[in-house]
Amino acid sequence: MTDAELEEIFTYQNPSNIDPVRFQEIRDSAKKLAFAINKNGGWSEDKARSIQKLRETVFFAIASIVFEHKDK
Repeated sequence: MTDAELEEIFTYQNPSNIDPVRFQEIRDSAKKLAFAINKNGGWSEDKARSIQKLRETVFFAIASIVFEHKDK
């Protein structure tokens, strides 16, 4: 995976305008880890799978923030 692809995946986007600082911190942390995995990871299938799982983790972490505000 290229650095540009990782940048796109883990760049913060807040379509709902909810708690931008919280979203940003999660995405920035995930992006840092994704770059480390991409740079230092070994076997490409496992590396790709780990980045995919990281994407899923970010998705659910952000969803938890959105759902927290759903009824407000």
